[in-house]
Amino acid sequence: AETSSSYSTPDSAKAEKQVDAEEKEASSTTAIYTTSKGKSESKPSEQYPDKSTKVVAVTSSSKKEASDVGSPKTTKKNVRKSFQSSSPSSSKAPIKHYRTPYVAGNWKMNPITLSGAESLANLIGAATKALKRDRPDLPDVKIGVVPPFPYIGIVKDLTMGTGLKIGAQDLYWEEKGAYTGAVSPAMLKSLGVDFVLCGHSERRSEFMDNDKDVNRKVKAALDAGLDVVLCIGETQEEYKAGLVEHVTALQLAKGLSGVPTREAVNHITIAYEPVWAIGTGLTATPKIAQKTHKAIRKWLKGRFGKEASERIPIQYGGSVTPETATKLMSMPDIDGALVGGASLSADKFQSIFSAAALTANEKLNKMSAGETDEPKTVKSDQDLISQEDNYWDLTEEVQNLSLEKKEVNSKLRDAREKKEGVAAKESGDPSLSATPPSSSSSSSSSSSACADHER
Repeated sequence: AETSSSYSTPDSAKAEKQVDAEEKEASSTTAIYTTSKGKSESKPSEQYPDKSTKVVAVTSSSKKEASDVGSPKTTKKNVRKSFQSSSPSSSKAPIKHYRTPYVAGNWKMNPITLSGAESLANLIGAATKALKRDRPDLPDVKIGVVPPFPYIGIVKDLTMGTGLKIGAQDLYWEEKGAYTGAVSPAMLKSLGVDFVLCGHSERRSEFMDNDKDVNRKVKAALDAGLDVVLCIGETQEEYKAGLVEHVTALQLAKGLSGVPTREAVNHITIAYEPVWAIGTGLTATPKIAQKTHKAIRKWLKGRFGKEASERIPIQYGGSVTPETATKLMSMPDIDGALVGGASLSADKFQSIFSAAALTANEKLNKMSAGETDEPKTVKSDQDLISQEDNYWDLTEEVQNLSLEKKEVNSKLRDAREKKEGVAAKESGDPSLSATPPSSSSSSSSSSSACADHER
């Protein structure tokens, strides 16, 4: 069982020290980023029809003392619970812009019965409505659930009027046809689905979705008017080999290839889910998660411009619990959570999205107190920095990143052989010694290790 102060990652202590050192170095330098296409230019507001200027203003009188979020019993008779305040351990990094927190619960292949899905939907819907009704002083939180396909319609009906968003776990990019077992974007739209997950690691690993497939699904969903949660993340082997930023950049480049800036700003959410943390009980520490989220936002800045990158939410996913949620979402670049197992408990899920509201309130209070050197206004669409043609074709970048395939595979192979060599030395068994694999086996092993990302 996890506690509020326990986070576990592969070699987490060493990683924490590395993050601290990098943060110290970064604090003494100023990095200037430019786009690959050169000078950027502003675009007319009609290119971004879905969002308008949002001014964040919080008065000092709205500040509240905070204490830990609890997780009281949730029942139909007791949805008017009192939401306790929270005092998260916030990062000292400045909050650049306020983004509405987004917490989504991925039910995966659960519950196993319709009655179970109905019960869960009723409880979560009531809790969502209760938060918005009983704590109007807190910032808005976008809350969603992602039930299995057979339950989507009934969950949508049962939660109507609660403010709960309904998502789908996957789709197929064709509109219709002889595709047995597939579900089209138009079908989901007709059911009232609001958003869809694309690229979840379980779809990549269990169903062999590659990055080309993910990109097709992203664009098909956007064309149908659905919002997208694009899931990215590295395996444990890639994490230990120090390839986190390379893997996430490649998945972003391929997954968002051909997506216009206006679509990314208004309809895309990124969900960073380290594969080694999904369903394992392992959770990245807040500092380690923030480091990756910051790198993701840096990539978004290079692709879509500074203002656009500041408006795109980035969720954290991977064994998120009520005990870890508050500190994770207190980080400046973590804008919510994609929750797995904990979303199957109305109590736990309620605690997590309540924590999102409370940490958002604290971020806003920091902004109103002047604890950031960034403006308190999210600029209007016409002020967004965008590229010359506003429609990204990342073919060239994908090709350039793919040129590093040999280097990536080599690092993974070296790490694997080093591990085997240590095991052989400790056991004294010469058969375990790390010998260079043949070219065919090396290629097969490397291809398997990197199959999910098609590098």
